[in-house]
Amino acid sequence: MGVKSYVNSDIEEITNVGVVIRDVTSTRIPITADTIVYSERESVANLVGAAQEGGSEVYVIGDALVPRRLHNAIHDGYRIGVRI
Repeated sequence: MGVKSYVNSDIEEITNVGVVIRDVTSTRIPITADTIVYSERESVANLVGAAQEGGSEVYVIGDALVPRRLHNAIHDGYRIGVRI
């Protein structure tokens, strides 16, 4: 279905057509996408704010929302995935 995964990368910039990430070798990679899923163990408030300011839908789930058990995070992800 065209899904690509980038691990150990950080979102550097949110653009009108997607994002620019920086990988572990500090290479900047522009990604064109209509939907971005970013996961982190803790909430990244400045990233959430930047995405919301750009008019993007933002869903914070799992421990980034409230520290809980793994099954809660899985359920959050499933529920939001179905909504999207």
